[in-house]
Amino acid sequence: MDKPTATPIVRGQIINKDASPIIGATVIVEGTTTGTVSDANGFFELDLSLFTKKGVTLMLHYIGKETKSVDLKIIDLPKSLGQIKLKDALLK
Repeated sequence: MDKPTATPIVRGQIINKDASPIIGATVIVEGTTTGTVSDANGFFELDLSLFTKKGVTLMLHYIGKETKSVDLKIIDLPKSLGQIKLKDALLK
């Protein structure tokens, strides 16, 4: 009997340098319009079942913070990324 295939979902919490949640940070699959935003506690969840490639890159962004990229292998999902810290952007 085959094991049922789990839905390829990625979860995580986006925080700042003080470990406070970042509300409304965007999480987008690079090169697409598929994404989500973090909730009032900085948490996000994204279903990647529409992607057939072996891997994708998530781009995490918030105004005034450096954009962070996270590479994922679809085969390793579902997965929790835990806390992801976004650093303050360097002003030029």
